[in-house]
Amino acid sequence: MATALGGSLAIGFFLLGQTPQPEAIKSAIEALGDENFERRQGAESRLKDMGAPAIPALKAAREHADLEVRKRASELLSVIEHSIRLAPRMVDIKDGQVPLKDLIKDFAGQTGYGIETWPNLQDKPVQLPRGRVPLLQALDMAGKQAGCVVQQGFGHPADDRIRLGQGQPPEHAWYDGPFRVTATNVQNFRNIDLNQGAGATNRRTDSLTLGLNINAEPRLPLLGVAEPRLSMAIDNLDQSLMGPLPGEPGWNGGAVRHVSRYGNGYRSQSQGFTAAMRRASERSTHIKLVRGSVSCVLLVEQKPVPLTTEILKAKGQTATIGTTTFTIEDAQETPAKLVTVKLAVREGKDGATSGDYTWLNSLYQRIELQDAQGRKFMNQGSSWGNSGPNFAQLTFTFAVPPAGANPRPRAPGIPGMPPPRGQVGPPAKLVYTVWETTEHSVPFEFRDLPLP
Repeated sequence: MATALGGSLAIGFFLLGQTPQPEAIKSAIEALGDENFERRQGAESRLKDMGAPAIPALKAAREHADLEVRKRASELLSVIEHSIRLAPRMVDIKDGQVPLKDLIKDFAGQTGYGIETWPNLQDKPVQLPRGRVPLLQALDMAGKQAGCVVQQGFGHPADDRIRLGQGQPPEHAWYDGPFRVTATNVQNFRNIDLNQGAGATNRRTDSLTLGLNINAEPRLPLLGVAEPRLSMAIDNLDQSLMGPLPGEPGWNGGAVRHVSRYGNGYRSQSQGFTAAMRRASERSTHIKLVRGSVSCVLLVEQKPVPLTTEILKAKGQTATIGTTTFTIEDAQETPAKLVTVKLAVREGKDGATSGDYTWLNSLYQRIELQDAQGRKFMNQGSSWGNSGPNFAQLTFTFAVPPAGANPRPRAPGIPGMPPPRGQVGPPAKLVYTVWETTEHSVPFEFRDLPLP
């Protein structure tokens, strides 16, 4: 099992628990404008290590009289804020053997995530080495002893709980901050097209595909992943597996597909992707080393904004949030206490289109009906009318949550599950959640993967 904890994680005073003195922060900011290049670079490095405590001063430095200070402060601010957002939730592991249920209760308390497992696994004994590690890695360490694994794609996409099901953690895993990349399978496909003559250059197809999966912590849902970029792939004979090469079957001119190719705008904690390679020799038995990175779109912040506070009186109302305009064409409550809401939604201004349909896919997860106190109705589905690259007509149906549905504790900014029946008042607010996203590249590396 390989481990990587660098890249997305800022280290220094902030994460080591040492708070820098205000005088040190002020001195470093002033040094950003020093005439000496090495001193400017050194000051930038010190501020980066200081992390969060330097943020207020860096924000103020964006109005500094020195242009160089303003420029460097602005750039540093973005780097530090991005690094903090992508820092993993860490857990401190204590000495001693405990039941799995006690361990995950401790992890839940330290991270703020809801963590649950099957009843037959809860009393399994677990004893981990003392230390401080990222949550996803700690769960895999526990899973190897208790016979459990983080379940993929289980539950409602808005649910922020981590569920451990029966099974074994992946044999090949790479950890990078709040992310885990796993190698899931290797597939070798061979084909001969008998419709072509024996001398045809493209008669034979031989491709090698590495299946991969990426997991993210619940507070950083994945919206999509791109084709991975491989920097190295060699077999046990030290021959390159990189490919396909120009002129070979499968070559696409070096183009990389749109980053939402797999996720298509849907929020999830895990997504699969593949890496194309080529087998160099019949004698090769293993992938000795494969190294690369995958770019993914992350949902880093969610801000609910009401479209109306009186949904049953909102027919004909229009609201614009950012570049998205909503028109409530109708809203009715049936005798069975179902609420139907018909919306016309337009993305962009002046008829501009982006050609990206993923914003349509996300509407189901971003529109909610609430009572006056913010308690949520259950979304029973949606039906679509006219739609295009930047326009859609759709109807949502909401209902009182079923008996037995329990509210879930949740990490900040991530919606929980609906409350029990009887705790929801009359329908009042139709809410649209604004998503702030960021693109991030996650590295991975695997060794000694068997070839079929």
